[in-house]
Amino acid sequence: MTNGTWFIFNGSGLTQVGGDPRPRGSPTVTTYHYDTLRTGWNNNEVALTATNFPSNFGILQTVTLDDQVDAQPLVVPAQTIAGGTHDVVYVATESNTIYGIDASSGAVLLQRNLGAPVPAPFGCNNNGQYLGINSTPVIDLSRNALYVIAYVNLGSASNPNPSYQLRALGLNNLAEMPGSPVTVVASHQLTDGSTFTFNATYQRQRPALLELNGNIYAGFGSFCDFHTSNSRGWLLGWNATTLAPLPANVLVDSQATSPTRFFLSSVWMSGYGIAGTGTGTELYFSTGNSDCNFYLTPEVCPATTTYNGTTNIQESVVRLNTQLGLLGTFTPTNVADLDAGDVDLGSGGVLLLPRRRR
Repeated sequence: MTNGTWFIFNGSGLTQVGGDPRPRGSPTVTTYHYDTLRTGWNNNEVALTATNFPSNFGILQTVTLDDQVDAQPLVVPAQTIAGGTHDVVYVATESNTIYGIDASSGAVLLQRNLGAPVPAPFGCNNNGQYLGINSTPVIDLSRNALYVIAYVNLGSASNPNPSYQLRALGLNNLAEMPGSPVTVVASHQLTDGSTFTFNATYQRQRPALLELNGNIYAGFGSFCDFHTSNSRGWLLGWNATTLAPLPANVLVDSQATSPTRFFLSSVWMSGYGIAGTGTGTELYFSTGNSDCNFYLTPEVCPATTTYNGTTNIQESVVRLNTQLGLLGTFTPTNVADLDAGDVDLGSGGVLLLPRRRR
């Protein structure tokens, strides 16, 4: 998919061939990279090899959408929609539109807009003209629900008033489910006892959503490292049934002061999904830089880092329990150099290794 167009390819073992629209050996895709481990591994595919790769592989259908697609499409077979049974591709766009597309014909079966998107914040140029649904949703088949976070402009184009809204939508009709929508709000105590409040104007929700142990989790960072005194890394969670927020949340940098008012420690990961263990007991994410770029602005940036592994966990992999309690971290010894060069450890996600089958 690119520039608002979704491509469906044919070819045995990959997406579809002949009269069977379902990929041979391909599972339902309900989350980013197939599973909560984020392996990207279709371990049910046992037939496809380099020698039998289909010669007719190519574009089968194209579907024009209303905006850019940055989220990974998800796939659920055998969905009953308007009296028919379809294998459905769910696609989210930056104009806050969810599409349900027939995987065989390319016909748009469902379409729902969740509100006006936000004009590219602060001129940040690592996205399109608008920010709407920027992260990959997650599907819960047992609840027949698709969970998605939409970035909605409650103001005007010239005077935006951004809000993040967590939605639970029915797979068969994209209608709101009980408790939906919920506006994303949060607060956290800083080291001096003051309260830092989540502000949707400055926070970017990029990592793919995670469902684990009955909860939905989302990470937040910044827009192009702009407004570094207002933006910090967050990890938030909600009960999947009620959409009530979890009692605890994670503010990655909770320090009250820094030498240059440069905080961040964003949870960004280039859209990679927050990872969860197969046992459903732990989740993992990575964080970005916190101190300003010393090599670019040595006259104002300290040559040391504010990292301490407790109240600022920058450039690290973070391990949590499902109630967002901190279990452990990994931080490279060259954390100060990573910050200084703006080469974030958190520019990529976390992949958990599957257990070996016996």
